Amino acid sequence: MASTVLHFYFPNVYPIIDQRAYRELYGTDYPKNTFKVEVLVALYLKYIADCYKYQQKNCPEIPFAKIDKVLYQLDKEKGNRVKY
Repeated sequence: MASTVLHFYFPNVYPIIDQRAYRELYGTDYPKNTFKVEVLVALYLKYIADCYKYQQKNCPEIPFAKIDKVLYQLDKEKGNRVKY
C-alpha cells in the first residue's frame, strides 16, 4: 500500500510493487510473511532499481512511470493468478 501512495505522488521515481509485477520481474513469488520494516524497505529499494534496469533494457520507449503496469500486465497475460 505504501508503494501505491508513493507512486501517486512521485510516479517517475516509485513504481508500485505487487505480487504480479514482482513475479514477472524476478520469476518467483513475492515473499510471504515478511513483516520486518528493514527487510521490506531493502526489498522495495532493490525492486525500484531492478524495475529501472528492466525498463532501460527491455522497453526504453515506455516511461518509467508505467513500468509497474507493464510488469503487471505481462504476468496477467501469462495466465498467472493472484495467490493471496
